[in-house]
Formats: sequence, structure tokens, C-alpha cells
Amino acid sequence: MKRNLFTVFVMFSFGLLITSTTAFAVDPPCTSYAGMVDLDKDGYCVFVGAATAASTGFTGEVDCDDTHKSVNPGAREVLGNTTDEDCDGVARVLPMKDSEFALFVKNEYGGNKTLDHTLFLVEFDACTAGAAAIPRTCSVDLVLGKFVPVEGYLFVDAFVNGTEIYRNHGEASDGREVVSKAQYSHYRPCVKTSRPSLTRKTVTVIATTQANLAVGGEATLRQVGDMILQGQINGINAANAGRDSAVNLLGGRVNGLNTDLDQEVADRKDADTAERVDRQNADTLLNGRVTVNESRSVLVEGGASGMVIGRRSLQQVDQSGNPNGEMVRNTALSAGGFGLRIGLETSSGEVAAFGNVGFGADGEGSGADTAYQIGLEALAGSSTTLIGGFATFQSTTDHANSVDASVLDNGVLVGLSLNRDFMPGSGRITGYGRLGVGYSWYATKGMNESGVIIVPGGGVTGLLQLGVNFGAGASN
Repeated sequence: MKRNLFTVFVMFSFGLLITSTTAFAVDPPCTSYAGMVDLDKDGYCVFVGAATAASTGFTGEVDCDDTHKSVNPGAREVLGNTTDEDCDGVARVLPMKDSEFALFVKNEYGGNKTLDHTLFLVEFDACTAGAAAIPRTCSVDLVLGKFVPVEGYLFVDAFVNGTEIYRNHGEASDGREVVSKAQYSHYRPCVKTSRPSLTRKTVTVIATTQANLAVGGEATLRQVGDMILQGQINGINAANAGRDSAVNLLGGRVNGLNTDLDQEVADRKDADTAERVDRQNADTLLNGRVTVNESRSVLVEGGASGMVIGRRSLQQVDQSGNPNGEMVRNTALSAGGFGLRIGLETSSGEVAAFGNVGFGADGEGSGADTAYQIGLEALAGSSTTLIGGFATFQSTTDHANSVDASVLDNGVLVGLSLNRDFMPGSGRITGYGRLGVGYSWYATKGMNESGVIIVPGGGVTGLLQLGVNFGAGASN
């Protein structure tokens, strides 16, 4: 019944099958969507919790009973029970009375008491409006209990060894077919004329076979044409694949060239970096050598200096301790002398020890006064002008005064130093100045003839010193 219909469908659907393999992708399993499960493993899922088609994005069919594997949208409906096997919302019953169905079993299926109702439903749908998508070639006669061919078609029963074979719904052993009247009338007379001794049943078998062979031959020719077309398509695909291979090969070569160029650029960068590092190391080494040489410059200077030393004035007193108006020494001692300075010179400054000896007078008495200094100073600045601080121990002595007794004055001072090098280099002519303040302690070194003494004491002392040194610096 179905062989010719299937052939017609192949003609119109083959092109669709060719394009469908490239136009549509296989849908992923429903279990790949969040919020869906398939508990009965029948390939159809249900939504879990608050999941919906909108929230999951799943657009396929869902199971109506996920606890029974035989119930899902792809199952066949079993007629006559209360279960909706195919999940279409209806538990289908027999579309007719039991007595009417019994007539169909008797007339169409040889009285098969164990007939699968689903098989009957396929035939029933094919011959009713319920299968409008299938070109119908028959209708249903409930009175006679038969499927009736529509105008232009007829049912032909085939026989094997004299036994009638009933339809088996499209399977390989199908014996009864639906053929057009033109096909049947064309082949049956020919068979009867050429072999008049054959029975009607045998003629029916031969005619049906020839009709189907003719239809099958047309289908074969179409299949051959489709195969040729498919071969051409395969050839085009092969050519496209060849071009793709050529493009890929060219792309690989371009990528290889780019890789080589990138490597060359990277190598050049590495070489430049290494060269820059070498230059930096060389500069660092050279600077280190220069720094070491500069830091090892020793200076030795000597020269003349003049100083004014401020001291507390002392007045003579009588044995009762009362001042008598005679000055023992004045507040300022002016002295001139010489000095020596030894130190270490760097690129940023100097550290030096110095000593000075001076001779002078304070205006009291007829003898010369003396002054001694020894100290340390640290200076910083440019290569010609340095400024810093100093600390010194200073001692002065009045040798002749109104009490005919020497007055010894010892003190410590700190202050500001300023150096100016007028001849930078190995030879040096340096002018310097020191301004400081401190505290000193004084006492007499003896007693005069009248027994007058100076009471020991102390007071603030100051220093203003200017001088010039001549010397040299030597690297060691």
C-alpha cells in the first residue's frame, strides 16, 4: 500500500535532505540545559523547580511523565487505555465502536486477534483528515469495515504460493500495495494475454510486481540522477577543499615568515639590551674608578693666620677683695701667627684637622700674649667654595700685666668655617675664615710680690679668625 507513496516522497524530498544536512545542526541533549532532567532516560526531559522554557532557552518537546520510559512525545499511542503515551494531551481510544473495529480486523487484517492497535491507527490516520500532511489515497468505511481507495487508486492483494499476504505497514514483507488504476490496467491485461493459463491470483502478483518495478525504475533513474548530482556536489566540495588547503598552506607560510621576523626583531632587541647593559657596566666601573681616585685625595696645607679672641676682662683687687681700678687683661686678644691643616678631600667636601699658634697683645701690660688652637672641621660644597662647621680647643696666656702674674685661659669653641680655593687642582691657595663661640676657664699661674691673686673663674669666649694656606693635594 505504501511503496508507491514512498517513491513519490523521495522525488520531492531528496533535495531537502541534501540541504538539511548543511542547514541545520543537531540539537544538544535536553540534559545539557540547566534546570532540566531526564529521570527515566527516554531522551525527553522535564523542567525542575522554577525552570521554564523562557528561563532555560529550551525549545524542544518535554516529557509529560518522567517516571515511565514508555511515555514521551516520541512514543506510539496505545489505543483503548487511559494513558497518554505520546504526550499529545489525549489518551486515545478506538476511533470507532468495538464492533466496527472487529470488522476492520476481519476484513483488513485477516481476523488477527492480536493485532497491534497502533498499527491500525497508522492506517486509520493515513485514510482520514487526521493525516492531512500525507497525500491520502484512501478513506474509511465504518459500515463495511474497510479502507476504500480514492478515485484513481485501488488495493491489490499479492499472493505467495497461493497464500494471500496482508499489509504489514511498510515493512519489507509488505504484500498488499496501493497502485494507480492506470498502472494496474496496463500490466494485468499484458500478463493475462501472454500467459492465459495463469490464475487470477498469479496474474495479480505478476501485474503488481511489474507496476511496482516500473515505478521503482523511475525511482532508480531519479536516484542515479541524484547520485550524479551528488558526485558533482562532491567534486565542487573537493575543489573547495583543495582551495582551502592552498589558502591554509599560504597562511602557514605567511605565519612562518611572521614568526621568523618576530624572532629576528626579538634577537635584535636582546642584542641591543645586552649592549646597553655592557655600556652601563663600563660606565659604572669607570665612575667607580674616578670616585675612588677622588676619594683618596689627601691635602696638606700651611700658612699665616690672624685672629681676634674675645675673653672676659679681669680687674685687679686688693687683699680685701675690693677692685682698685687696675685692669689685669682686656676683653680682646689680637694675634697673628701660622698654622697647619691636614685632611682628606672628596668630590663632595673635606674633613681636616688644623692647628694654629698666634702671638699678640690685649693692650694690658708690656709683654706678648700667646694663643694656641687645635681642632677639627668638616666642609661641603663645590670644588672651589666649601662651608661647614668646626670644633676647637683654645688656650691663651697673658704673660705681662698689672699684677705681674700670668693668666691662663682654656676653652672649647664651635662655629662656622668657610674655605675658598683660589687655585683648584694639585696646587692649592686657600683663603679661610672661622667664626665661633664657646666657654673658657681662667686662673693665674702665680702670685705677684704684693700677694695679689686672681680668683679663678670662667666665662663666654669668642673667635674671629682669617687666614690663608698654601698646600697641595695628592692621590694615594
